[in-house]
Amino acid sequence: MEPRELGGVERMTLALDQISTVNFTTIARVRGRFDDAQLRHALDALARRHPTLTARLCRKRFRWVLDPNTVHSIGSRHVDADPDAWVAHAETETRHEPWPLDGPRARCIWLRHGEADSTLLLTFHHVVSDGKSGVLVMRDLIRLLADPSLELPEIPTAPLESFFPLPYRPSQNLSKAFGLLTRDMRATPAAQLPSEGSAPIEGRTQRLVPIRFSEAQTTALRTQARREGYTMHGLLSSAMMLALYETGEWTDEPTMRLFHALDFRVYLEQIRQRSGGDLPRIGEASGVYASYVDTEHRLSSDTELHALGREVTGEIQSQKADGIPFLTSPFSGGLIRWLRASLGSPQTLRLCETQLTRRSLAITNLGLLERLDVQERYGELEIEELHFFAAVSVMGPLGATATTFRNRLQLNLGHVEPRISRATMERFQHHLMRRLDAVAS
Repeated sequence: MEPRELGGVERMTLALDQISTVNFTTIARVRGRFDDAQLRHALDALARRHPTLTARLCRKRFRWVLDPNTVHSIGSRHVDADPDAWVAHAETETRHEPWPLDGPRARCIWLRHGEADSTLLLTFHHVVSDGKSGVLVMRDLIRLLADPSLELPEIPTAPLESFFPLPYRPSQNLSKAFGLLTRDMRATPAAQLPSEGSAPIEGRTQRLVPIRFSEAQTTALRTQARREGYTMHGLLSSAMMLALYETGEWTDEPTMRLFHALDFRVYLEQIRQRSGGDLPRIGEASGVYASYVDTEHRLSSDTELHALGREVTGEIQSQKADGIPFLTSPFSGGLIRWLRASLGSPQTLRLCETQLTRRSLAITNLGLLERLDVQERYGELEIEELHFFAAVSVMGPLGATATTFRNRLQLNLGHVEPRISRATMERFQHHLMRRLDAVAS
């Protein structure tokens, strides 16, 4: 892999990494036997396939450059632990601790539950990976563990801007990008749960509340959403908004503002095909191929879940058609870098939390992981569960990550203490599950 300059989205995540927590962890429950030597061999082969995972970040001519680093390998450690121990380790992996610039960009924890029962955790620096990239890399790691003789080709990453259609690039749409920023600054303040405490970034703790759904529940939720004319993402978003409304016990009609991470792979592939194939295709490399849109919704005691689900889905589709996700992430990156250089990290974080990221919820849904060509079994190894957890503090005090694998939905709720207490999260979870159980039944 040749050195290359960071793209706009990569520079944004690097700037955010200096003021808050943006890393994330992919988690896989694996049945089957392997040992330390096999894991080390697989991690080294993984680094050769995804060279950004062992690259260093450096400044060259006042620009940030991603440079291949052959000195550092992907770090790993193993712990004998029970199957639920992954929750505490995932929480620890999202603590605020800026990544060292001198590589690597990933680390691995192997939780051993028995001779043939393990949980693998891969934590990534968000500068070189996003949620789906994390799943693809975990898939490759398990393939290499299952077959030590397997040779997988190197697949270097490229900046997200390389895949933008020219008319949508931020540099071609400054007026539209500034218009989006103005809209964000003037937006109605979003309803959030009352703050139960404050602390500097170093004193905050990420907490994780995992919710597993059975195959029957997952099928029922998906079927009902389709019948009512919206997506599973719309269903989860609307159920969480209503749960937040009930937890907050508002007497007025609050505005809920949601952050929705969007994956560009399918989106840009559709545009590439319509353009006759002239645009480059995003492959399976680890990289940042995500952007976002915001949606706003007014809630009341009369708000109906299915109507809200259709509203969420419709707003997201409308913004995608308008090209908004092409503009938001790169432009936000430049703004955050300028703010940090002008105001410093603490003040920039405070400004982001009070002005730029005034949202009720942050939601990332990777959808059906089988669509990423993830199989249930590789050789003698079987993937029992596969999901992820992302830090939420930069986007607000409350967030969720969702995946579906083996037709089982996994919803990982995240919250930041002391801003939101565990007791409040228990109430939120109660209202959320009551809503989802009603839909599934």
